[in-house]
Amino acid sequence: LEVLYISRLSSSCAIYTGIKNIDTLIETLQVAGSLSINSLLKTYGLSTKHFSEDALKKVEPYFYHVGKDNLITLLTYTSFGKEFEQLLKNKRGLIKQYLSEQGVLSKEKIGLVDLGWGGTIQKNISHFLPEYPSTEFFGYYFGTNSSICDKNALAWDRSTFFPGYIIS
Repeated sequence: LEVLYISRLSSSCAIYTGIKNIDTLIETLQVAGSLSINSLLKTYGLSTKHFSEDALKKVEPYFYHVGKDNLITLLTYTSFGKEFEQLLKNKRGLIKQYLSEQGVLSKEKIGLVDLGWGGTIQKNISHFLPEYPSTEFFGYYFGTNSSICDKNALAWDRSTFFPGYIIS
């Protein structure tokens, strides 16, 4: 039995793989509360102190609301987007390194025990698993919210299972 210390916030960077997956990013922000730069930063554990003054000037009008087209423009063509991309790439590298050091990415089967409700940490970590196709990832939860779990299950690949519940 090995214990992995990971939070939803620290694992969230795993789902961001660049602007090419903008729909996943938008869905994540909508679950977090709103389509805004503020939600974007909170979702990925960032704050304004992580960005240059120039980058922040570009996003200031969109701090509390940004439409999909404006978000794509900000992330694709501005210094904010370049800095955001680099910060998430660094965070993604760190979490992948941690999972690798803990042996998670070299196992044939992984069992995650969590308090639950939505399976977010399992969903986030599973984004690394396509690189490791023989790994099966099981989630065991004290409780689940079936509407969230069903939605998350659709986004997971074939090697991710949601079999265990104590209550639901």
